[in-house]
Amino acid sequence: MRKRVIATLLSFVVALSLMPLSAYAATSSQTDASAYVDESATESATKSTHDERTSSDTGNNFSAEKSALSPKETPDNPTSSQKDAEQTPSEKTADTTDTSSLDAAAKGSMTSNNTATIQVTIKIVGQNKEGTTQYWASDESLEIQKGTSVAEVTERYLKSHNLTYTMTDGKLVSVTSPFENLTLSAQEDATTQTTIEWRLFVNGREVSQKTVDKTSLDANATLEWRYGIAGAAVPTEEQELILKPQASHPEVKPDWGGYPNGKNSAAVDALTPTGAVDVRWTIAPQMNGEMPFAVSDQVIVGNALYFARGNMLYKVDATTGDILKKVVLGGSISRTSRPIVAQGMMIVPTEDGRLSAFTLTELDCVWRSQMLLEYVATYQTLSSLTVSSDGSSVIAGFTKMLSESTSGILVCVSLTDGGISWLVRKAYGPHQPTGYYWSGAVAAGNRLMVGDESGNVTLFDSATGLVKAELALGAPVRTGIIPLPHTVDASIGDGTYVAVTKDGVLHVFSKCGDVLNKTGEVSFAQESFSTPTISGNRVFVGGTDTSSGEARACLSVINLETLTVEHTVYAGEGRVQSAPLVSKQDSGTYVYFTSTDGTGGVWRYKLGDSAGAVQIYTPEKQYQKGSSSSVICDAAGNLYYTNDSGVLFALVARKGTSDDTNKPDPADPPKPSDRKDVPDAVDEHQTEKRVNARQSDSTIGIQTQSTVKTTIDALSKQTEKSQKSTVEAPQKAASSSETSANADTQTSSLPMRTILGLTTISALAAIFSYLYIADKKDALNL
Repeated sequence: MRKRVIATLLSFVVALSLMPLSAYAATSSQTDASAYVDESATESATKSTHDERTSSDTGNNFSAEKSALSPKETPDNPTSSQKDAEQTPSEKTADTTDTSSLDAAAKGSMTSNNTATIQVTIKIVGQNKEGTTQYWASDESLEIQKGTSVAEVTERYLKSHNLTYTMTDGKLVSVTSPFENLTLSAQEDATTQTTIEWRLFVNGREVSQKTVDKTSLDANATLEWRYGIAGAAVPTEEQELILKPQASHPEVKPDWGGYPNGKNSAAVDALTPTGAVDVRWTIAPQMNGEMPFAVSDQVIVGNALYFARGNMLYKVDATTGDILKKVVLGGSISRTSRPIVAQGMMIVPTEDGRLSAFTLTELDCVWRSQMLLEYVATYQTLSSLTVSSDGSSVIAGFTKMLSESTSGILVCVSLTDGGISWLVRKAYGPHQPTGYYWSGAVAAGNRLMVGDESGNVTLFDSATGLVKAELALGAPVRTGIIPLPHTVDASIGDGTYVAVTKDGVLHVFSKCGDVLNKTGEVSFAQESFSTPTISGNRVFVGGTDTSSGEARACLSVINLETLTVEHTVYAGEGRVQSAPLVSKQDSGTYVYFTSTDGTGGVWRYKLGDSAGAVQIYTPEKQYQKGSSSSVICDAAGNLYYTNDSGVLFALVARKGTSDDTNKPDPADPPKPSDRKDVPDAVDEHQTEKRVNARQSDSTIGIQTQSTVKTTIDALSKQTEKSQKSTVEAPQKAASSSETSANADTQTSSLPMRTILGLTTISALAAIFSYLYIADKKDALNL
């Protein structure tokens, strides 16, 4: 009898062990079947869409797949039920497919009266008085009933934004701008024989005005009314400047807010590279020629880097160098440009004497400043920008290069709408240079100070532009004015400032009310265009040293307490025109700069190092040209700069290197690779993934061992407490095994091998329990 029972139990063990595998196979089979059904449905939907496109294209020359439009039911336009009698079987099938496809596309819910609702996004794009494309209202998403006409949706949108308009038979005839006293309506251009009117686009495709009053919406859609030439292609934001005054631009704190003048200091505490560097990525220009190579200074916000090249504005991933977005500026930059970040926008000057403000997220152009009312068409955009102390305005200087002299305009622009608050036009004559060539202003309370080509520092009322005082320095000022930290009262601007003149002299002066007084000076070079950087009680400034008969690029360190030159180091031929980047670290103070020496590389000087400056990076030969660009850094200390080849470089500290200022790296500098990460960074990332994978495997192993141990302990306790009949024990074990198998099949949280092992253990435990009980009974019977 016992042998029969054991044989039965062994058969039961085998069957029970295979149950999880069978359950797993059944679940897998069901999953595969579901996937097959989904794929079949997809193929059916694709076929329906194809039929839908075929049937609709022959009518309105418009894809129903994208338009979500259907003819409006009117006496002149029979309903679908009236058409059924006239359609062939194939036509009826196509109509049925179209309706099904559009219903499936609609994400709307059913209202209480059982009517489907859909989502429609609508926008209106007009023009300003200058003819620049402009959004006249913000985009809006409306929930409407399926079948609502385009005219009804349009009127609801225009009324919600308080726009004045006229409509006739569903056609938009005229709309009045909410920003200017300007009404745009249909008109004929006799010269070009074209019609300019309000055009309707549904999901990016134009709908004929002849059918607008007979169209309704049956699925989610995007509507756009745009004023322009009928039938003409719509330019993209990479081809045409589009103003969007409604665009959101929340205030942010930039990592690098612009050229280092006024509040933007080039002294940082970031851990910049103290040893060798590698190229993280480069972005080279896509056009040949000199002007397209003009690249602006950069700004950094978070992990995004922004810069202008030619007539384009770029947003770049600072880690990879990938271009995230680019848009047209509406103008071009000349040689270089110095954008800044203000009120959550990037402000960019262009050579037509205007400023443009772009959001940092989508590069939407919020405003573009007014045209300067004079004949000059092209200005130099080399001056830096300054935000007023109250944050309401931005001040920019423009210079016009003339045959015998220069002229210039200083303009104050509102950050709210780009309107000109005031402007100052510098008079000029033969051999009387004026203008703001390479210079920059500084905000000083409710005043503003700026140097110019005439050699004067002028104090302006920042609200009116009225001149309050002047200080003659004796030579053109081609740099920004920098306040001495801890000496300036931010509320009124009184304190000590420094300025550099073209003849290589550093001037120290004070502002007290509306009085400017010079307090000292020191000569450090024969020429300088370098805006100084102040760190502690020292000034770091670049220039050109010609004392030996050759023009050598030099960097000078000036002690502010004694007004003496402590150190001068050299960086090849030419001049140091950049604003030095200074990083004060535990191991020392490090200075980074460029020069016009022809290689266009980056130089580094460790304060007090007897070896002088070392060139830590030299570009590939094809990218070797002089540089007047300043080196900037992000919060992590990574470096960015450009040179006259038009290439933008990103540099990172080489892994595992220490301070090598005294001994330049003997290896050839690594060659840049367009938009590629540093190999070390990639390897580190892969290593991190492998470590995480090993940790994950270890965790799973520990969990599995714990689960098995818990199961065995539970089974042991069950065996010790088991005093029931020999028939009930196997049944309970089988029931427990089935439950475990079902749970494991559903969750699939453990490997199949573990599931089979646990099942076998459960069954064997049941057998051992039976044998143990049987032996006990035999002993008692004896």
